[in-house]
Amino acid sequence: MSAQAQFANVAAGTVAAAMVCYGKGEKGRAVQAAWQEVSVTRAAAAGLLRQQSGQPQEV
Repeated sequence: MSAQAQFANVAAGTVAAAMVCYGKGEKGRAVQAAWQEVSVTRAAAAGLLRQQSGQPQEV
């Protein structure tokens, strides 16, 4: 992860890791749900990546 990483980047990474380690079962979904509970989602991470790469961000 880069020094410019945001919570959304960490969320995307931990959700992906949880899915690899635990699959899409209860534990994998629990990690994803925890980030969603605090309003940090993969969609937010995708927006950050587009913004950092200079691509326009959708609204």
